[in-house]
Amino acid sequence: MWDVAACGGTHVRNTREIGPVTVLGSSTPAEDVTRIELAVGPQAIARRTVEKRAAFAAAAALDVALEDVAAELERP
Repeated sequence: MWDVAACGGTHVRNTREIGPVTVLGSSTPAEDVTRIELAVGPQAIARRTVEKRAAFAAAAALDVALEDVAAELERP
């Protein structure tokens, strides 16, 4: 059985009220339970900014295009 509602206790009529949503991570606190951690609004924007800067820094450090970072890291 799945609970597909992202519920943090605060209910909104429309997702426009909270702005962007970013997945921060997931965990499995119990068997058959998956918890997804989300950031919304300004926190989601801040998280995306940090991740984007890190991705660009990794590309520069590896001297590859951004889209090639994952492949470069997987090389033996």
